Order: sequence, then C-alpha cells, then structure tokens
Amino acid sequence: MKRLKNISLTALIFFIVAFLFLAVGLGSLGTVRGTGKAYELRVHSTTNAKEPVTFELKNPSYVKDGKTVTDYYMVRHVYLNVAAIYNEEDESAKITLGRGASTTASSFTYESNLGNLKFKESTQGEKKERYIENAVGNWIEPFDLTVTDDSNLRVATYKYYKLTAATCNLLINEIVFVGEQLLDEDGNSSVNGEPSGKLKVIPAEIYYAPPMLDGEDAEKEDEATAKKRASALIDAQHVPSMAQSSFFRLGTEEIYSMTTVAEMRLGNVFYKSGSNKAVNVYHGDSVYNSLGTSILGLGVAIFGNSPFGLRFFPMLASFGVLMFGYFFVKELCKSEKAGLVFAVLYALSNFFLGLGHFGTPLTIGLFFFTASLYFMYRFYNRGIRKTNVRSLLPLISSGLLCAGAVCVNGVYILAALAVVGLFAAGMVRQNRARRLYLDQAIAVAEEVEARESAEPPVLSEEGEPLPKPLSESKRRVLEIVDEYKWKNSAALAAFGTALVVGGMLLSLLFLLPVYFPYVKLYDNPNAPRLNLFQLMGKLFAGGFVGSNGGTCAYHPFYRIFAGAGSMYGVTAVVMNTVALLIGLLGVAYAVYKIVLVCMKKIEGKEARIALRRAVVPLGLIVTGAVLGSFGGGALAFIALVYLGMFALAAECVRDACEREWAGRTAAKICVWVGLGLLCAAFLVFAVFTFSIPLPAIFVGNFV
Repeated sequence: MKRLKNISLTALIFFIVAFLFLAVGLGSLGTVRGTGKAYELRVHSTTNAKEPVTFELKNPSYVKDGKTVTDYYMVRHVYLNVAAIYNEEDESAKITLGRGASTTASSFTYESNLGNLKFKESTQGEKKERYIENAVGNWIEPFDLTVTDDSNLRVATYKYYKLTAATCNLLINEIVFVGEQLLDEDGNSSVNGEPSGKLKVIPAEIYYAPPMLDGEDAEKEDEATAKKRASALIDAQHVPSMAQSSFFRLGTEEIYSMTTVAEMRLGNVFYKSGSNKAVNVYHGDSVYNSLGTSILGLGVAIFGNSPFGLRFFPMLASFGVLMFGYFFVKELCKSEKAGLVFAVLYALSNFFLGLGHFGTPLTIGLFFFTASLYFMYRFYNRGIRKTNVRSLLPLISSGLLCAGAVCVNGVYILAALAVVGLFAAGMVRQNRARRLYLDQAIAVAEEVEARESAEPPVLSEEGEPLPKPLSESKRRVLEIVDEYKWKNSAALAAFGTALVVGGMLLSLLFLLPVYFPYVKLYDNPNAPRLNLFQLMGKLFAGGFVGSNGGTCAYHPFYRIFAGAGSMYGVTAVVMNTVALLIGLLGVAYAVYKIVLVCMKKIEGKEARIALRRAVVPLGLIVTGAVLGSFGGGALAFIALVYLGMFALAAECVRDACEREWAGRTAAKICVWVGLGLLCAAFLVFAVFTFSIPLPAIFVGNFV
C-alpha cells in the first residue's frame, strides 16, 4: 500500500493508458463463439464405405401445458467451417450435399468447389472455375439452396442429408443446418404453414458415419464408434455470423496459423494408407518457429477455436511491448514523462493495436525481443552493481527472452546480433568503470605507501625490520580486481548460457506440441525420417525461406483481412499520419543533437548522455530497417523502426518541455495540439484497425 501511495501522477496516467489499450484491444479482437472438435471427411473407399456421413434433421419439439408441441422448419442455410483441405495447390476440393426423404437415395444434390488453400483460379482453356475464397477456417455457405422449391426444403419432407468429399479428404470443424419456422395464419407452427422469417438451428443427429479405415481397408471401429467420432461435426451448434469483418472471419495468413493449430489438436491422427483414392497433402504455417505456434495453440485451447482464441496471445504480446517499451524509454531518458509520451504514441498510432489483431506469432516475437532489449539496456546503463546472482537477473532474462524471440521466428537470429552488440558495449563500459576505480584505488595505495615509506620501520626484538601488514588501500585494489573479474566472468556466463542453452532447451521443449503438425508438413507421417534436430532446422529456416503470402512489409498499408460483397470491412496494420510525422520529428531531433555534439556545442557528461539517448534508438531504427528485408516476419522489424522513432520523439518532447529555454511554453502548447491531432487521426484510421464494414465503393476507393 505504501508503494501505491508513492506512485506518481505520470505513472498513474501511464497505467490508465495501458489498461485502456488492453481493454480496447481485447474487446475488439473477434468473436469468442467458435467451433468444436474437427472430423476428417474422407473420400469414399473403393470397398467398405457403404454411405457417406449422413445427418438426420428433426423439427424441434417441447412440452407445453402437458402437450408435446413441434415447431416445423424448412432448411434455409447450410453453413460449413472447414479446418483444412488436403489437396495439391493446383487441385480443387469439391464437396456434395445430398438430400432425401430416406437414406437410400438423394432426391436433390448440391455441389460446391472449395478450391485450395492458395485460393487460386483454375484455368482450363477458356473455362475459368472460381473457388470459394477463404474457404478454410471461416464460416461459409457453400450450397445454394435457392435453386430448390420451398416445398421441397421442409424438414418433414426431406430430413436426411449426406455430406460427401468428392475429390480429396477434408478436415471439417462444424456443419450447421439453419431453418426458417413455418407458421399458419394464426401464428401457430404448422407443417403446411408459410415461412415466417424466424431462423433457428435445426437439431441434427449423426444417422450414419463410415468406420475409420486403416491399411488394407480393414475396419478399425464399429458403427457406434464411427458415429461418436463423427459427432464432432455437430458439437458446437449456433447460427454463425457471415458479416464481412475480421471480428468474425480470419485473414489469409491467420488461416495458415489456424490450420497448423487444427493439426496440433488432432495430434497423431492422419490418413495412413489403403485403397482410398485421395492422398493427404498437408498445409500449414511455414514461417514461424515452434514457440510462437505453441502459444497460439494454447490460446485456442483456452478460449476455443475462434478468432478471439487465435488472437488473444498476440494482443497480450502487443500490450507487453507497450509495457516494456515504457520502461525502456523511462530508463533511457531517466524520465517517467518521456515513457508516458512513448506509451501515448504507441497506443494511438493504430499500428500496434492492428498488430495485436493479427492472429500469427509475429507480435509474440516482437514482445520477446523488446523485453530482451530492455533488460540488456539495464545492464548497459547500470552494469552489475553487486557480486551476487540476483544482480545477474537482467542478463539472464535478456538471454532467455532473446532466445524466445528466435524460437518464435528464426529470422530473429539477426536481431539477436543487436542485443549481443549492446551486451558488448555494456562490457566495455563495465571494464572502463573497472579501470577508473582501479586507477583511483592504485593512486590512493601509492600515496599511502609513499607516506608509510618515510616512517621508520618497526623492528623485532632481534632488531630486524618486521614485514608491514597489507594496508587497507592495497586490500581495496585486490578487492576491485577480484570483484570485476567475477563480474566479467559472470556476465559472459549468464548471458551466453541463457542465450545458447536456453534457446536449445526452448526449441526442444516447444517442438513437442507441434511435432505432429510439422511432421505432416515437412515429412511423411507414415514413415518419418527427420529427427528432432532436423525438424528444428526446418522450423528455424522457415523464417528466411517460408512464405504464407501477404503484402510487402514496407508497404504503409499492410492488409491482413479484406471482406467481400456490397459491404465489408478491411483490417490493416497501418501507421496513422500524425504518429508517423511525430516519429520523424524525433529522428530529426536526434540528428540535431548528434550534430551539436560533433560541433562541441555540447561537451562532457551532457554530451555522453545526449549521444546515448540518440544513438541507441537510432541503432534500433537502422536494425529494423535493414532486417525488414529478411524473412516472412519482416513486419516485426518495421515495428522496431517505429519503436525507435517513438523513443526519440519522447526524448524530444521531454527535453523541449522540461529544460529552461524561451520556447518552453510554445513547446507545451504544441504537445497538446499534437495530442489532439493524434487522437483525431486514430479515429480516422480506426475503421481499418477494427475492421468496421463500409460500403464497397467507399472502401475500394479509400484503400
């Protein structure tokens, strides 16, 4: 309680800003209503599978006034959520839905082409076949029921539906039958009534499911077990929203993440062999390393197979970057106000809130790197003050967090060089401090020795001069030598061990949850040949060679989702114009400070402080700009550029508003005007940050 009473107003405002950032971010992530377990719908075997998966629809009944009342419905929509399509990139996935009054024959059959995970168009001569876009991971309505008369859509007439994979095996999360209630003229439900417009999920049961086939078409389960396994198709029934917004739908790169997570949830379940004419070709994320994918899987396990579950930890990571960024700038500028300016720019820039809505491990890696940078700067700025293990915690934390960043995306090995460089600079500062303290102690020891040498020696009883005891000044010299010998050795051991050994352990530990998905992706699951270390190498290299598509990271408008239709939303990671201009002002101010130091307008300790506060963020900007050319997670390096710019802008605002000069009042007025413009720009760009649906004409022209 005493600490809470002593908290400053600036720190309190920061925590309010951070809380609002997290609350708004989590509140706009996406729906928490997801799907249940997945079921692999397989192409018919040539022998055993008598029927495809067959559903029996039932009009819902309930008891009212002691009588059983039935609500009659006609089927209006059949929604499907596909977790994966196991086909080649140039092949299409076709599914059919048969409908009949009995299980023996289908009176009506609907066909749909889901395409493939790459969403390409198939061209054969002049014939062009368009697939359903975003058919994986999102709710789709693949079958057009409007081609059938209303009288034939009544559940009482045709209640059996057969779902068939025509060309390749599919992993399906859920199927939902939505009906429109039939009412007579008095408003009572009637089998011969008219459509009322009231939509509701029609209860469905698994009437039949083919048994799992393995090897030589041998049946490995009875029909009851097969039906229980197929019940995963209807274990999370609700009317899904088809709104074209990322609040309800996933973008292209998020689909790859969700596909990988779906395989994680399946575990060691895959099609092995047999006479099935379809051979599974597995797809998934090929950019990110094991730690990031495991964290995404944890989010889905906790919050369900939904957009919110996928994006929860990326949003939490974006919040973590805000927290560590604040403490980094506070340490860099020795000012809470500078940290607050950074936090406000971060929260209102739209860019980092947009990153938190991006359901990939990208922001998780950025969080690990930012935290690593903060702890390493603490070592660089403060050194090791005491010879105990507790004083090594910043170095150990920095090494482990840096290793974590590499375990999220292999391309962070390049960014780790910046942390290593800062560690080397910290070691140089520590050795300079050693030299300074040692020279001072030696000077004192020499002075004491000169004074003592002028005094007559102390003689023994035999008249021999007695050896002089080790003076306090000489003992201090030896203590400094031993102290810095321990500090240098401990610093190297702590950081090096945490970075290298920690990286290996994290890689091996978090490879276990993603082992089966990546064996399917990179190897033959029937007969795996890659050992753990070879698989680790594949995941590490993915950061450099993997590609899931997307827009160039240097593009100012990084689109992560775009809907379709007459009204749709676009979700983008975009830096608003005012925040960008403020960041550029910070860069100009840093260059101005460096010029003043070079011209010796600023000298001594003040010059060293000014250089440190300018060079460290500029180094972060250069690192991000150069490394942005590498790897599938290059957008994270562009984020480092903006972090460095905001740190410089925070120092510029602090210096202009706190130092004594004629324009301080004008500077404060400019700060408040800039804050107002920043808030206005945030609201303008919020339409893309929060994927607000707008008319297609407006969105298309604006984008």
